[in-house]
Amino acid sequence: ATVVRGAGNPYLAAIYESVHSALLSYQLRGWVDSESVPPWLRGPGPAQHWQLHEPIAAAVLAGDAQAAEAAVLAHHNAMVGHFIPGPADHPAMAEQPR
Repeated sequence: ATVVRGAGNPYLAAIYESVHSALLSYQLRGWVDSESVPPWLRGPGPAQHWQLHEPIAAAVLAGDAQAAEAAVLAHHNAMVGHFIPGPADHPAMAEQPR
């Protein structure tokens, strides 16, 4: 969100924050309803999140647009994986033969 706001485009920032809030609300609603930790918060913890965000920050600070684009795309792909879980995130599904 800081990078988006830093671009100086208030319309882009408003859209980003609206979509970001909606996605988090959707994801966290399931967490609260099921009283379980979402899959994207399980595992190695802060180190995992740092690995997604550090390349974005480094590229922005270096002024490297190509590296920033690649880092944001990697982050986006990881987020898609969080919101569209695979069979490994649902044990009952993982046990079914394919």
